[in-house]
Amino acid sequence: MNVAARSTWPFRLPNEVMRWENKQQQVQTELAKHSRFLLAWCGDEGQNADVAARLSEWELSRAIIRRHQDEFWAYRKQVKEHMTGSTRAMIQQVSHTKTESGLHPDDDRRLRYFRTIGELAKQASLTEADLDRLRRFESPFDPLITPFLHQEVLELASRCSGRDPAAELRHRLAAIYFSTAADRSIRNVADALQFANSTPSAFANKAEQFDHLNALLQMLLARWSARGEFRPTSSRVALNDIERSIAAAENSFTTLDSLAAEGIMPTAEWAARKQLLERRLVRPLRTYRSQVLQYHVKNQRTKEATESMPRDNAIE
Repeated sequence: MNVAARSTWPFRLPNEVMRWENKQQQVQTELAKHSRFLLAWCGDEGQNADVAARLSEWELSRAIIRRHQDEFWAYRKQVKEHMTGSTRAMIQQVSHTKTESGLHPDDDRRLRYFRTIGELAKQASLTEADLDRLRRFESPFDPLITPFLHQEVLELASRCSGRDPAAELRHRLAAIYFSTAADRSIRNVADALQFANSTPSAFANKAEQFDHLNALLQMLLARWSARGEFRPTSSRVALNDIERSIAAAENSFTTLDSLAAEGIMPTAEWAARKQLLERRLVRPLRTYRSQVLQYHVKNQRTKEATESMPRDNAIE
């Protein structure tokens, strides 16, 4: 990002949390030189319509994640539009039979996936068996379903009686760890940290809890670094994300302090790691919060002053 573009921003993340270079664009520019490598490597299979369609769908999945931070549900509309707008022919192997819907097998499976979500969403309460109906779509991998399924399960799990902490943890970690490098979502990482702090029963042992808390803090830092190159949608949204992140980090520090005191990690090593996270994550976020808050208050006052001004009578 150049200096001219940067100067138009009302606020930005401190330098400690980000680099001004557009890292994603740099990576894409380098990889673009090899965009045909996979198809060439596939040989004749590279010309197969199914291979080309799957690569196109994977790119669509990445684009959805990149464009809709903290709005995982945005994929529903775009996947449905992709299905209805697709002109690909029905391609069947000899051993396959035609689907009842008349759709391509992939699209037929996606249709059943969305129907399952709709049916579960209508139920007042759910069980783990109900969630298993959705989990069965997790495999085989589908670029337009799998990256988003975990968050769908988590949304529905909030109405599930007798929730399985380990299963919930698995979905939280899968949604974060297996997302793309372009993902700038903050809230699911902050929520996962709070869950890991409050639900030790989700882990096999304390060492595992320590490792995941440490890893999630690093992921939170990475997400804020990626987000630093993009302007927030609003100061109110930015403040909410900052507050959630700081609260999750501070609660995690408390848990990790306790675990380190029990000998999970040498106290001196954890103290050094904590100092690094405070310097690179928490302190810059507090500075960023003060910048955004000043801008937000100024904006609100300007808006209130404008609304309170008497309007001229309309000319009849």
